[in-house]
Amino acid sequence: MREVVKQVFARFVVLSNQKCSSNVVEKCLIYTDEETRRHVVSETTKSPDRMNMLLGSTFGNYVLLRAAECVTGPPLKQLLQYVERHLRHTPNKRIRQRWEQLLEGLGGDPRARPSEKQRREWPSPAQSNLGSHAAHATPFAAWSS
Repeated sequence: MREVVKQVFARFVVLSNQKCSSNVVEKCLIYTDEETRRHVVSETTKSPDRMNMLLGSTFGNYVLLRAAECVTGPPLKQLLQYVERHLRHTPNKRIRQRWEQLLEGLGGDPRARPSEKQRREWPSPAQSNLGSHAAHATPFAAWSS
């Protein structure tokens, strides 16, 4: 499993921007260890081009939302700050609005995350209005819509 995760994360941005492979990237984020997640977020935020590619892509956007859901502490803060700085370059208005709602809902404080009770109350992807992207739905996506 570790070898598969290493191979996926070696091509993180490219795979995140494709419909089917973005699902694989999301699963790797979910099932890998915290250290690997931190490393992926760190590598992603090193390059404005990488971040702009992910923010500008429908599927890359869902991977970033999943990353924000999976990491904690300083890497989460780093990711959210980086997204906030590069959000204005995002051509997709809908993606930009979702991130703005998410960042506004957090009140600028990455530690101000929804409680476990709030997460249980989120609609399932089938109940939400995410349309054809329900396979990529994350609690953050449902929470911010």
